[in-house]
Amino acid sequence: MVVPAFLNRVLQALVDLMHDGIDYNPTEAALAAIQTENCHLFQFCQDVGLDYNPNSILTANEIWTVLEQWYQDNGTLDYEETSNGKFKAIWVDQAKPSDKNIKAPNQVIPRFYSCSLKLKN
Repeated sequence: MVVPAFLNRVLQALVDLMHDGIDYNPTEAALAAIQTENCHLFQFCQDVGLDYNPNSILTANEIWTVLEQWYQDNGTLDYEETSNGKFKAIWVDQAKPSDKNIKAPNQVIPRFYSCSLKLKN
């Protein structure tokens, strides 16, 4: 008698699943934490409010300008004046060796792609 009752519950749960689907909301915070831990660009996007919008256009230079300031604000990038009057960038690497800093505008698009951030050419 236990097995048929259990089977009825399993079949009802399957019907409910097909009707209602799976609620992934509880896992969104955990996924965001893992993404941020593995790629600092997720934290950058959250901090500056950069979000995917298929109707807007941002150039790599526009992103680089904001990212460079964000690096400076976070202590990742500092500029030091050399003896000839030019400024030299002093970088602090990310905690994970695989999570490389973006050091020039031409690296913005490839790094955003490598972190699986949504963007289109």
